[in-house]
Amino acid sequence: MKFNRLFLLLCIGCFAAVVPSCKKKDQEHGNPLPYLKGKLKLTEIPLYIRKGEVYEIEPTGITKPDGGDVGYFWMLSTKKVVRDTVKKEGASGTGKFRFVVPDTLATMSLTCTAFAKGYSNSSASIKFTIVDPDKSVTNTGISSLPFEKDARDGKKVYYVTVGDKQWTAKNIAFEGMGKPYLSEKAMTDVFGMYYTFEEAKNACPAGWHLPSLDEWKSLLRFVKPDYEFKGTAGALMGDAYFNGMKMWEFQPSVKITNLTGLSALPVGYAIVQKGGYLFKGSLDYAAFWTSDERNNGQGVYIYIYSNQPDVMLNFAGSNVFAASVRCVR
Repeated sequence: MKFNRLFLLLCIGCFAAVVPSCKKKDQEHGNPLPYLKGKLKLTEIPLYIRKGEVYEIEPTGITKPDGGDVGYFWMLSTKKVVRDTVKKEGASGTGKFRFVVPDTLATMSLTCTAFAKGYSNSSASIKFTIVDPDKSVTNTGISSLPFEKDARDGKKVYYVTVGDKQWTAKNIAFEGMGKPYLSEKAMTDVFGMYYTFEEAKNACPAGWHLPSLDEWKSLLRFVKPDYEFKGTAGALMGDAYFNGMKMWEFQPSVKITNLTGLSALPVGYAIVQKGGYLFKGSLDYAAFWTSDERNNGQGVYIYIYSNQPDVMLNFAGSNVFAASVRCVR
């Protein structure tokens, strides 16, 4: 079974994991030490965070069976592990830890340990991924492209010129509508926003528009004039890395060339449900809305798949499916 590495990377940050401690023994008599009372819980933080952000994380749920205070120390999983004792046993305070996100693009863990003399320690960890809108996605060449600023929010709109038209080189990240990846705000400018078809119609900056199916075909004819969708998936794909991890996992039949310069990323898509957005297909799919719609109001989108050399078409209800948006002028 093939596991999606990015999905696994994200899931490890979805909870504060209680780390069972080995039961220590009384050094004098060799008897196992009793456990502290309760279950250690930590204040939740986002799955994705940015350098320089500050979080106050408080441990709760642990007490001594005799009612006394416990102590707390914290450790961050870096090359140099530093134990930071923020509260000694019996001292005043909550054991709260002030965490300033380091300038390190990686998935890390922050572990809190509750301790008290004569008892086994109790630990819990929070895992998260540090991202940077300008540095997390690499090997696309986008930073060297011309850009202009979106009048709505001041964000840079990078673009490439193919024939007589200009195409945005990154997924649109306008926050006036849509959702970021896993609904995590820090991912907005990393993967772009995911828009329903109705939202996609209004997602482009002034002077740009959602491309029609014919405009997508015209773009791909510069790569393969005879049949624009056949064998041209690699011309859309960017051989990109996310925090140093290769993104597209493809078969040898798909050769990434990025001849169009659109540097498409496999950020997947989302299914819109009553309980929220269900994000799927990361590392395997890229999906982009066209402005075309079927008679029943369904929007048409193109998509590429990691082990399929052809660009493909599909359609979805106007408010039940969310995909990426590129714009053209």
